[in-house]
Amino acid sequence: MLTPPPDVAGVNWKRAQLQAENYHYTDVKPERPQRAIEADVEWLEAHPTRKSIAASRQGKKSD
Repeated sequence: MLTPPPDVAGVNWKRAQLQAENYHYTDVKPERPQRAIEADVEWLEAHPTRKSIAASRQGKKSD
């Protein structure tokens, strides 16, 4: 829950775990995972993931 995720799917998983209250097994208060999620979102917005080479080539196709 506190480890940074590599992508948005990881953040969504964390949110689901927090909502399901699965953080109780970690012996931390709910505020700590929430702060971690907020930091993850902020970092991912500042560092967007790269698209694959194939996806970038598809966007450059000309007729």
